Amino acid sequence: MQVRVLGAHNLETDSAHHTCFLIDGKLAIDAGSLVSTLGRDEQLRIEHVLLTHLHFDHTRDLPTLGLQTLDHPHTIDVHSLGVTLSTVNQQLMN
Repeated sequence: MQVRVLGAHNLETDSAHHTCFLIDGKLAIDAGSLVSTLGRDEQLRIEHVLLTHLHFDHTRDLPTLGLQTLDHPHTIDVHSLGVTLSTVNQQLMN
C-alpha cells in the first residue's frame, strides 16, 4: 500500500495544503487538496473519496474534482456518514 500525503493542514499556503491522503493513487481520504496538488491525469485515476467529516479543509476540492472529471467515463464514489453525504449533496454539489 502506498500512502501519499497531499496535505495535512487547515490552511493553504505555498508549502502547506488542506487535509488529503491518496492511497494507491485510487482512494482519497478527504478532499481538501485533491485538485490543488494533483494533475488531471492523477485526478482521473481516483475511484473513491472517503470524507471523514464536513470541515472545509477536508472537502474543499470535491466540487472542483467533480467538474474536472465530468467528461470522463468513470464515476468517483464518495463515501462517508449519512449526514455528511446529505450535506455534501445539498450544500457543496448543488
